[in-house]
Amino acid sequence: MRSLRTRLVIRTALLLAFTMSIAAVAIYVLMRASLISEFDAALLVEARSLSSHVEESDQTVSFEFEVSQLPDYARKVHPHYFQIWTDDGQVKARSQSLGHKNLVQPRELTVFPEYSVATLPNELAGRQIAFRFTPRIEQAGSDHQQSGETLSIVVARDTAQLDSMLATLAGLLVFVTATTVIGSAIILSHIIGKGLQPLNSLASSIERVGVADLTERVQVVNAPREMVPVVQRLNELLGRLDDTLAREKSFTADVAHELRTPLAGLHTAMEVCASQRREPREYERVIEQCLRVTSGMHSMVDQLLVLARADAHQLPVEIESVEIVNLVQECWSPYEAASKVKVLDVQWIGDQSHVVRLDREKTKVVLKNLFENAVAYTEKLGWVRTTIAIHGSQIAITVANNGCNLRQSDVAHLFERFWRGDQARSDAGLHCGLGLSLCKKMMSVLGGSLEAQVYDGVFSIKAAFPVTPQVVGACEPRTLDKALNRRRS
Repeated sequence: MRSLRTRLVIRTALLLAFTMSIAAVAIYVLMRASLISEFDAALLVEARSLSSHVEESDQTVSFEFEVSQLPDYARKVHPHYFQIWTDDGQVKARSQSLGHKNLVQPRELTVFPEYSVATLPNELAGRQIAFRFTPRIEQAGSDHQQSGETLSIVVARDTAQLDSMLATLAGLLVFVTATTVIGSAIILSHIIGKGLQPLNSLASSIERVGVADLTERVQVVNAPREMVPVVQRLNELLGRLDDTLAREKSFTADVAHELRTPLAGLHTAMEVCASQRREPREYERVIEQCLRVTSGMHSMVDQLLVLARADAHQLPVEIESVEIVNLVQECWSPYEAASKVKVLDVQWIGDQSHVVRLDREKTKVVLKNLFENAVAYTEKLGWVRTTIAIHGSQIAITVANNGCNLRQSDVAHLFERFWRGDQARSDAGLHCGLGLSLCKKMMSVLGGSLEAQVYDGVFSIKAAFPVTPQVVGACEPRTLDKALNRRRS
């Protein structure tokens, strides 16, 4: 697998090579066009000069000077060529360099110059210019005048020097392009290597982070601005992983402790019971004790399973129409007997009963846990107060009780799994510290909120449930307190 450095160098070099090639081709095309244009301009000047010195007298074409005086048309190496014809194809004049050969006379010439590529008599490549012109007629005692007869002239030169210049230019452009690309690739490799040094430092820093110890954080000295968010996100991720591992370790230890304590109690009770023969009543008492412990263990396992399903987003919300009074009464009924045993003053404060749309079963899980905590942690002759208020598309149920021994600083830990205000865990087997955690998770699934407060020995917790879409309608006009009292009676 290619490294990032290699990829950047190769792609940059290819892009540079492409750009340089386009520029080199453009320069070559422009220079070639310019040189050919200059070459053709020289041919035109040469042809115009020759035609201007041509004169006709008594059917004879002659020059004002001897052609032999023009060395360019007589030399052996890279000579120039010209030839003049009449309209019927009769040769009127030719350069000495042609010898016994002829130039190619283009057809349908006009007075406008025509340029073309030609193979010269010396087998070299060249260019030629051709056009028609009217020679001057020489008459005695008068100025030169033009006749009506026209002639055709072709002037040609080889392009060896031009082709050599173009070949040199092409070679120079190829050399410059190749040298620039190779040199740039070498320089880019060094520059990119320096630029990627922070990434190497980042990789080394990540490699130093231990698998078992995630307390070390990623640090890159003089990191570029673009890498700062990456380093921050990595450190945040490491922090979350560290917290998750710590919670997992604590969770494992708490589960082991919560199961070990009731199991040890079960084992001790049955061991003592089996040590000698006892009265039937003693056996019944031990069995009742074991049933309470196993019931608490069963409840803890059920809560853990629900929490696991909630964490995996496997708890779908099922909305249905529910009457508030019936729902509250159904959730309170399992704890009413315990409240009477403690002689608790149970108060119900709220609006008239309404029918709303919400998730019945998940709401019951929350309310039962709130009522269970309120009854369990309220001392004898204490009070429990439940307040229900409906505001638009939200219903708020607040459960409060006195006799609370928690401090305000404990509120932050209330929803942690296996956390309990009784750090001695004297009620092991009855409460495992999962109830409020389960309530918090359920409220998150329902899209509601859960808030707890501690003040002057009073503990209150408020659950705000969303109703869909909002209150459906009111039931028989009666207060919540009277409705619940009537059901209890």
